[in-house]
Amino acid sequence: MVMYFHGGGFMIGLAGSAAYHRCLNDLAMACPALAVSVDYRLAPEHPVPAAAGGNICLHLAMHRDIWGAGLKGVVLIHPWFWGREPIGREPRSTTRMQKGLWEFMCPGAVDGEDDPRMNPTAPGAPGLENLACEKVMVCVAEGDILRWRGKLYAEAAARARGGGDEARVELFESEGVGHMFYLLEPAVEKSKELLDRIAAFVSAE
Repeated sequence: MVMYFHGGGFMIGLAGSAAYHRCLNDLAMACPALAVSVDYRLAPEHPVPAAAGGNICLHLAMHRDIWGAGLKGVVLIHPWFWGREPIGREPRSTTRMQKGLWEFMCPGAVDGEDDPRMNPTAPGAPGLENLACEKVMVCVAEGDILRWRGKLYAEAAARARGGGDEARVELFESEGVGHMFYLLEPAVEKSKELLDRIAAFVSAE
């Protein structure tokens, strides 16, 4: 069974939104798997943590109640992670915008953009060795300003899980495309490639 939490920056989107519904149908058919799409409350009426956004997959997989529940894996698709200090080639011009968005969504944020709910690799964030799943997949896009954070998370998760093949952390980067391209252009080859990689990850033992 695939449980799907749609994205939308903590404030937009519904389980029944056409783009998400089509994406999940395609994934369920490719796996094949039973698919469940989850609705959740949105900011600003319901600030984070009520609106946990697509990042809810990460935090759910870290929750103590999930241990022993049989969670096989987690797939993070273009997750919105950020932090106070730029990394990689993150444009500094977007730092203020990201900070403002996060503080709007989470007025009670601890340590601003380094709140563990936004920056899971920040000092003091819960250890990623506590992920209660057998495997992790992180999908990023070459043209997405969030790609560096996704890569950093995948690297940190792999280290926390012992490194090497046994860590079972897969990073997949789609070249020449931007954030959430697979929702906007589901018929292009890059979208099919991403879907196939996710389906293979879900189906693998």
